[in-house]
Amino acid sequence: MHHIAVCDDEEIWVKNTTQQLDDYFTMHNEIPVKIHSFQNGLELLEKANGIDFDLYIIDVLMPAIKGIDLGRKLRDNSKDGMIIYLTSSKDFALEAYDVQPFHYLIKPLEKDKMFKTLDRAFDIIKKRKNSSIVVKTKDGILSLAFDDIIYVEYANRICKYHLRGGQTISQSRQRQSFAEISSPLLEDDRFSRCGASLVVNLYYVNAINKDQLYFKDNPEPLFLPKKSGTPLLSAWLDYWMKGEKHQ
Repeated sequence: MHHIAVCDDEEIWVKNTTQQLDDYFTMHNEIPVKIHSFQNGLELLEKANGIDFDLYIIDVLMPAIKGIDLGRKLRDNSKDGMIIYLTSSKDFALEAYDVQPFHYLIKPLEKDKMFKTLDRAFDIIKKRKNSSIVVKTKDGILSLAFDDIIYVEYANRICKYHLRGGQTISQSRQRQSFAEISSPLLEDDRFSRCGASLVVNLYYVNAINKDQLYFKDNPEPLFLPKKSGTPLLSAWLDYWMKGEKHQ
């Protein structure tokens, strides 16, 4: 089941947006969804503590908490659902950069644009949920979802997969090269090769300098291979400029 949150302080826009969602998912009844409506961002924040929303559709200008601030709080709380902002102007787009929104829709909503945006969003959501890599460990064979992998490092012919939540999975010693092992990941736009022994999920990157990168929800830096910071920064910026668009 996919969960979608619609948040707008004006009831008329909540109804308008949810009606367009109902129309879209009537046409795409193969996608199981539940739509949750909110007229207050703080109520959405509280509900998000118990539900992992796949998609947030949020008005930019709301009284209790502005849409961009709401997006920041969701990201601070490790909520990585895609965010679509509803607005009458794109002038705030630079301000929203750190929230990493998926798209902006201009009010009044045009059904054609809304449907095309939902098409792209659910293509990405499906890809994120279904993509995985099979890893052989000393305890057996595991399937790791791409969405859970933060980065992969390779040393002494052993891959270590660092996952959300702090877990690390060590793959049994391999005959294959790291390039061969990591190739399924690198076919996905979220992942980028960094030097000869590191692959990073760009979605979880929070900041990069010439020799360190920082992941969301982790204050400790990861030290980068020599001269790899600049190309990784370029890949990261390109990833977000495409809009994930997270992908």
